[in-house]
Amino acid sequence: MKIKGKAVLLFLFAIILAGIIFVSTQDFSPEKKAIKETKVRNPVKIAVCPTFYKTVTSLEDWVYPIKTNSTAESISLLTTGEVDYVLAGRVLKPGEKMFPLNILGSGYSFLSWEEKTITEEELSNLNVYTDIDVKEVGQVFGLDNVSGVSDVYNYLGKGIVITSWNNTDYSLAEPVHLVDKNGNRNPKSRIPILYCSNICDEKLVDLLKASLTII
Repeated sequence: MKIKGKAVLLFLFAIILAGIIFVSTQDFSPEKKAIKETKVRNPVKIAVCPTFYKTVTSLEDWVYPIKTNSTAESISLLTTGEVDYVLAGRVLKPGEKMFPLNILGSGYSFLSWEEKTITEEELSNLNVYTDIDVKEVGQVFGLDNVSGVSDVYNYLGKGIVITSWNNTDYSLAEPVHLVDKNGNRNPKSRIPILYCSNICDEKLVDLLKASLTII
């Protein structure tokens, strides 16, 4: 009887321990809860630019992601009707078809006189000009080589320009792609925008915003 009693106690202890481990490994954050509770009835095709590949990794039960190499490629798929949405990292350029959109977050726009890709290490050794608060830009990107100017478009050929997306004009400048040492784009140098073939589905918007918060 004593052996049976000990066995029962050990069994109960094992159940309690398993329960504690299960609870401790769960993510009960509001963002994760939103992802679990928000479902798109029929998975929609969404073209995703490189900056946001990780964003859709956990969403494949709700969306059918098509990973592209650029916003231009994604917009082309949306224009031809091959996808329903585009999750992009920049505003549209002149000549690209306009679509309904929803801005999902914030970020900074990197510009130069020609399109290029630079590393975060290279950025720290270049002249950087901004019309945003110099201290803010320096803190966000870990820079001490930032100069404040009134019109960044006068400095496109002198270094790298960092401005707001509201002030981004691709008829005057080209985008700069900021990457880390592994070639991953710095998400703060982009802006998450959902472009929609028709009206943007609010459930999908909430789902993506929640995923971006977690990432």
